[in-house]
Amino acid sequence: MAKNVYEKAHTNVTVKFVTLTEDTLRQAVTQDVASHAGNYDVVAVRPYDVSSAYAPNGWLVDLQSFLNSDSSYNQSDLIAGIAGALKYKGDLFALPMYGESSFVMYRKDMFQAAGLTMPMNPTRDQIASYAKALDKPSQGIAGICLRGVNGWGENLAALDTVINAFGGSWFDSNWNARLTSPAVTRAVNFYVNLVRQSKY
Repeated sequence: MAKNVYEKAHTNVTVKFVTLTEDTLRQAVTQDVASHAGNYDVVAVRPYDVSSAYAPNGWLVDLQSFLNSDSSYNQSDLIAGIAGALKYKGDLFALPMYGESSFVMYRKDMFQAAGLTMPMNPTRDQIASYAKALDKPSQGIAGICLRGVNGWGENLAALDTVINAFGGSWFDSNWNARLTSPAVTRAVNFYVNLVRQSKY
């Protein structure tokens, strides 16, 4: 509901939007929840938060018994991978409102003007070459748009998908760090070079 519509229907309420970076918001919400300060009426938690802090610390209610007793809620409708990320000790402690994926979008008009054609399955090297061909700093045009600010939501979440695409991972199956593995090194260099190339 738009701010002005809500305020018109609730004349005693003034809506104020506050926009924070993801890292700042995550820290503020986690501190608020941990201290029971009650500054937020509703918060959205990420899958990692559910199993790493919120559920183990008792900050979330185990929803499984409610879901099991509600025949109108079909748990099998949930995408298994997304639902699994919201579980702790086998039970759902949160329900997904959306799912994320990574993909490449491009402007057909810019490709056409540059004489480029996007193949059905472009390689990473092709993406980098297209970005370089489209990069026009003097016109305020970056050849590619990537997250490049420090922080998890600001760039590491996006970098994570690139690392996966290169066959790497943050940890192996025994939780040994894999940050210096060849796949991770190639992925990080690819990402950093693309960000630097298209920075203006």
